[in-house]
Amino acid sequence: MVIGASPSVIRCSDDQIVLGDNLRFSHQYAEAARVLERAVTESPKSPQPLVSLAEVRMAEQKYDEARAVLERTLALVPDHLEALRRLGDLAFLRADMNAAGSRYARILELDPTDVPAMTKLGVVRMRGGRTDEATRLFRGAIERDPKNGDALLYLAGTLASTGHPQDALPYFERAIAADPKSTMALNGLGLTLLSLGDKAGAGAALKQSLRIDPSQKDIAQALAGTGR
Repeated sequence: MVIGASPSVIRCSDDQIVLGDNLRFSHQYAEAARVLERAVTESPKSPQPLVSLAEVRMAEQKYDEARAVLERTLALVPDHLEALRRLGDLAFLRADMNAAGSRYARILELDPTDVPAMTKLGVVRMRGGRTDEATRLFRGAIERDPKNGDALLYLAGTLASTGHPQDALPYFERAIAADPKSTMALNGLGLTLLSLGDKAGAGAALKQSLRIDPSQKDIAQALAGTGR
């Protein structure tokens, strides 16, 4: 709520945010931006229309504009969690792992239970070669959200890539249970099983992945190697 604003203005802004978000979900980005820009004008001290507008710009891949809008949000609310999160995501897209890591780490300073920030910071640490820290973050995310498919998948991938393929298997399986259509999880399971010599299990997982997305040439080649 914007302090000092009339109830009618607040309701109007809230309605515009909902409409703008719905237009974004239906990929009507130009109209969504117009609605949300109007909401920003009518409620200049409210961060939410700015965050929603930034999401539209991100969906349009107008990343510089999105970043500028999010910086405006932080000028209003310096530790706005969703603005920090999206700035982290934008930095990640630019492969600026230092900037991304600082944004996600700040979220965790404000809320140590934030599972998405834990998971994303874990990915940043993994890409920076800090696998022990990444593993700790992924495990922490899973403790708080045992069915979080992203955290399960990333933990499995980290274990598999650091010489612990057997330990990775149950996490791949749990990631698939959380999202049966995740080709990444199915491929990870299949390739890990293949590395352990289980061609039958690998073939089953890779076949399932190819049923979901038949265009995966590398996976088709890996499946051929199983003899299935």
